[in-house]
Amino acid sequence: MILGRGNWKISGALVFNLPQGYTCPGAGACRRYCYAKHGLFKTKQAMLAAWKNYESAKDPAFAENMLTALKHRRLKRLRIHASGDFFSLEYLQAWYRVARAREDMIFLAYTKSLPFIMEGGEPPYNFIILASLGGKYDNLAPELEAKGYIRGLTVVIPDISQAPRGWYVCPATIPGLKHRKACGRLCDYCWRPQGSKRVVFIQH
Repeated sequence: MILGRGNWKISGALVFNLPQGYTCPGAGACRRYCYAKHGLFKTKQAMLAAWKNYESAKDPAFAENMLTALKHRRLKRLRIHASGDFFSLEYLQAWYRVARAREDMIFLAYTKSLPFIMEGGEPPYNFIILASLGGKYDNLAPELEAKGYIRGLTVVIPDISQAPRGWYVCPATIPGLKHRKACGRLCDYCWRPQGSKRVVFIQH
């Protein structure tokens, strides 16, 4: 498996990616504008890494293998899926086992695979899940939030003028700011386990 060091937005975190679209059972309109269809995600190296990770993710020993891969890593944050999503309940639960074994780390995932989150039970405290709206299962988000299975909602919009009132706008996606490595350095809003979150990402 291949753990990256994040894209241009992410600072101080490991990243585990899967193939875009192919592993996204809850995807809806996002299939048209997914940012993982562009840029560095489409390089041969990135695509090969994503497919290699997918093969490792299907292994029943994935959790144990991931814990081994993390053993000597100094970074204490892991972004799950800058591309891809939870493609099965078993895969999601493997990540829960990893998080429970590594209470010293924070795991962050944005997901549209809400049926698996519903079936998976309560996530570990250090496993932050934010529901990414615009998929097939948005109707499950209120119940999941009430149960405490997700920590909030996110939405992608084409223009900042369409941001819902009171929602937090991700600074790394605001046009013109060019905040390289903003996520985790200039902003840790999504990484905080506390509080209910409402986050807007500007389409990029």
